[in-house]
Amino acid sequence: MIQLKQITKSFGSHRILKGIDLQVEDGQTLAIIGPSGSGKSTLLRCLNLLEKPDGGIVQIGAHRYDSSHITKEEMLEFRRATAMVFQGFNLFANQSVINNIILPLRVRKKCDKEKGREIALRLLKQVGLADKADAYPSQLSGGQQQRVAIARALALQPEVILFDEPTSALDPELVNGVLDVIRSIRSETMIKIIVTHEMSFARDAADAVIFLEDGQIIEQGSAHEVFDHPKQERTKKFLQNFQRA
Repeated sequence: MIQLKQITKSFGSHRILKGIDLQVEDGQTLAIIGPSGSGKSTLLRCLNLLEKPDGGIVQIGAHRYDSSHITKEEMLEFRRATAMVFQGFNLFANQSVINNIILPLRVRKKCDKEKGREIALRLLKQVGLADKADAYPSQLSGGQQQRVAIARALALQPEVILFDEPTSALDPELVNGVLDVIRSIRSETMIKIIVTHEMSFARDAADAVIFLEDGQIIEQGSAHEVFDHPKQERTKKFLQNFQRA
């Protein structure tokens, strides 16, 4: 389970997050939606401490930290409990596809090369890229690179996978393949948190949705509640804009 209590974050004089309270249950998929600049990616990055919150408490499973006095050991624990899939793939250009999965396994999990290769091949098959194991990122489409990035995240067996607009850098015809892979991830305990502008995906794939604007949660609930019966006028207007697009 994830619990956030009064998470705040500023960059200079600009306050990005304004006291976020949130709970996500084990096994849930949470979609974070909202206009650009609302703090969605910052919130995601605060979960694995790519950005350190200015205030508040974060708990992921047994790991808990108070941002006012977090230690290096706590930072390491949180990063081990999470894996992140970025907009820009972040693959090692000078390594083959399979090595992009094996190397993090060897560093973080102390996995031997043979076991790492076994895990990597299984996950590449799962994301539909078993035939690309020896290719290099430059030989893949953007959608294929993002699927490799997802396989790499899964290999680490995190408690939480964070997806930061995983389809925003892709050509439209490649989006569905990546979204299908995310939909296919099954786990009783792994939490998936997805920042996305793909409203149909969020509605169909998420268990819960939060609408974020100006660093605050304006509305939250099940996907059905938020998309079909939004309570706040701002949420209604935002979703209407997507429906007209």
